[in-house]
Amino acid sequence: MTVPNPKWQPGTGRQVILKSDFVALETAILNQGTTRMQPQVVWVNTTTVRVEATPDCVAQMALSGLPNILNPAVQVSGGLCDGLARSADDNVSLVITSGGLYGDRTTAQWYAVLALAEDGDTTFTLKGMPYMRVKSQAGQAIKTGTMAAPASGKNYAFTDNEFVGGLLYFLSGASKGLMRAISGNDVDTDSRITYTGDALSVAQGDWFMVLPPTNFRLTGYFYLNATGSGEVGKFIHEGNVYHHLAEARMSSPSTGIVENTICAPPTATRLGLYANSVSLGHPDSGGTNIMPFPATNEFAEIGILNCKYYKVSAGTEVYVLYFKHPPGCGY
Repeated sequence: MTVPNPKWQPGTGRQVILKSDFVALETAILNQGTTRMQPQVVWVNTTTVRVEATPDCVAQMALSGLPNILNPAVQVSGGLCDGLARSADDNVSLVITSGGLYGDRTTAQWYAVLALAEDGDTTFTLKGMPYMRVKSQAGQAIKTGTMAAPASGKNYAFTDNEFVGGLLYFLSGASKGLMRAISGNDVDTDSRITYTGDALSVAQGDWFMVLPPTNFRLTGYFYLNATGSGEVGKFIHEGNVYHHLAEARMSSPSTGIVENTICAPPTATRLGLYANSVSLGHPDSGGTNIMPFPATNEFAEIGILNCKYYKVSAGTEVYVLYFKHPPGCGY
């Protein structure tokens, strides 16, 4: 079935309803459970990820946005998406060296893999959108900082004003869950994004992302490590679980709330890891009800919030095996 059906597009005028149209509608109703889910993102090599498909096993999904950061059982797009299904009957690749990223290739950076389609498209493309952090805000202009040290400015080298018509979407802090229309973006020492509407309450280090001004769907993640110009760390993505196949370590010896942006993106909620004689826990625990690691190479799964966890005791390095994100919306 071709979706969206060209004869049903706006501007085509009144159409005769045929028996084949009812068959198409019946098929769409029967397939709605599968279009709620997004296909897996697959690691190919250090510069490429893709969604795999063949004519017999198509990759189909509704372009309906991304999980609500406050209630991930619901998808949100700020009205940017039409929610219609798009299909691919061949592999769809994202190549970071050939226009596969918003902005320049960036080391030590998490990217969201977005499926994109214009209104009349029947298939989709893939593009990587960086997760960003606030360096500062002046009026209604936000400057970006690096993931690991947001006080240090970050120039992503986005194309000027390419996000006009899109939205800022905050993932943490006092404005978590709020969106604002983007009125401009440019380079001013750091990447600067301006917005309209009521001023947001933000602090340095708050996480946010840009929702692009087209139909989109969050399909997965990848990390560009600090090797060379930035290479895609090897992974397997299954449902709401992302398995690291390249080394991911928490090496900070300090206690208290610790931040680590290497092991997971800010939307992750659980970490599967092993360590030696270290006590860890969820950052909201306030130091109580901590999950201990009493012996060598103990395994545990702990909560994580915006890349932060609670470390009670110093110890050897902690190795992260996987992270999870909320299982809503068909993940």
